[in-house]
Amino acid sequence: MTANHQIRRAAANQRRGAVILKIAIALPVIGGFAAVGIDLSYLNSVQADLQRAADAAALAVAARLGQATTTSADPQQIALEVAQDVVNRNPVGAGTVVLELQDIELGRSTYDWNTGRYTWIAAANPPYTAAQVTLRRTNGSPSGPVPLYFGRIIGYDTSELSASARAALAPRAVAWVVDNGRDMNDDSELIHEAGLPIMNCREVWEDLGSPTFGNMTDWNTLVTLTGSPTQIQAALGLQNVPYPTGLGGSWSNYIGYVRNRIVQPYRDRFGLKTFMDYINNEQSAYTASPALANTHQQPMYTQKQIINMFVDYMENLGSGDLAGLCSFNSADPHYEIDMTNQYYRIRDRMNEMIAGYIGDTQNVGSGVNQGRQAFTQGQTNITSGNRVIVLISDGRGQNMGENYEQATQHAVSDGMTVHTISVGYAARPDASAPRNAQRNAFGVMQWIANNGGGVHYSIPPTLDVSTHANQLNSFFHTLRGSAQQAVLIP
Repeated sequence: MTANHQIRRAAANQRRGAVILKIAIALPVIGGFAAVGIDLSYLNSVQADLQRAADAAALAVAARLGQATTTSADPQQIALEVAQDVVNRNPVGAGTVVLELQDIELGRSTYDWNTGRYTWIAAANPPYTAAQVTLRRTNGSPSGPVPLYFGRIIGYDTSELSASARAALAPRAVAWVVDNGRDMNDDSELIHEAGLPIMNCREVWEDLGSPTFGNMTDWNTLVTLTGSPTQIQAALGLQNVPYPTGLGGSWSNYIGYVRNRIVQPYRDRFGLKTFMDYINNEQSAYTASPALANTHQQPMYTQKQIINMFVDYMENLGSGDLAGLCSFNSADPHYEIDMTNQYYRIRDRMNEMIAGYIGDTQNVGSGVNQGRQAFTQGQTNITSGNRVIVLISDGRGQNMGENYEQATQHAVSDGMTVHTISVGYAARPDASAPRNAQRNAFGVMQWIANNGGGVHYSIPPTLDVSTHANQLNSFFHTLRGSAQQAVLIP
């Protein structure tokens, strides 16, 4: 072996020794990086689990907020229970996460129909339409931080992770369809005096300012008169008394009504009471008696109170829901207010209405169809999503022109929900079935709701709907929440 060869071999041995030394030095470092990589991968998996569980819990809580309830239970406690149940069914890492009340925040959301964006609003009091759920694996939380397998090699035993999600009830578009047939003042007419627990014919007169005419000066005084119309008008002291403005008809027509068309025991009996019955029964069209818009015509006034309470509810809610107002009697559509979030417009228009202001007849099938078409009137074009029809009526006129069964089925096929509210004397549960109908008026309204996927609520003849405030607020809550979709929001 030459000297050069020995030198080259010695150098090679030195290089191998240096490489082995470097590898020996690097192995712990490489092992440390591998260990850290394993922990990082585990933490990423846990974070994904946290977010997935938070999303599911927030959606479940929001959906629960949409379920109508009349209980006094703490909504945040209920939300905590709902969220915990969902989290328990969505493992995080090798276990689950325990929630506390502070991890649940209830609020509301608004929705911009133009941009499609939601806005979260913190709320201290119900009603709630949105929720935020936070899952914590942090120091001081019930579940504690996430333990690390190899992090202690570099001085870390645990890591803090958390995830939050917000969800809200998707906004709805509600088409209110009110009955403006002439029957909507029947509860203020003498024909139903014997069968009604209330009779507000006098209240309508008082709403007009308690006017007197000629010898008709006392509400409770009725005089029996016979003879010619001229003789009766003279006996009532009405020869030179101008007929009241804002009310339709004439003194001669009033006299003819009492002589020939009014029900017993009021035939041929004259006075303020029968005069107001004449106005309600014969002159209720808006073109005839616009002054009746400011009176307590029943059950028209009950409809007004319901709409006013709904507007108050929606304004308090501050949501992105849209609402519109239709009226019906015959097959002709009447769209009073197109879909809007300016709810006061619905209230103002409703308060202007009187019974029979468009026509005498009514048709609940037409009412359902008008509700179907309300979502594409004016500037709106809502062809999908949460669309709700609320029909208010005494349920009469179900066999005129448009079949209410077919109209309801069409609404359901279009993806809409139909709720109903029965009002007035004719919608009593014990009312007899009308001629040529299989169901009475109450049954018709109930059928429409049952087959429209909605809720039927009945308000008996009353002068003050405030006695039904709790039930109606629960009903309004149902409109927003029943089977309503919850969506994740920013």
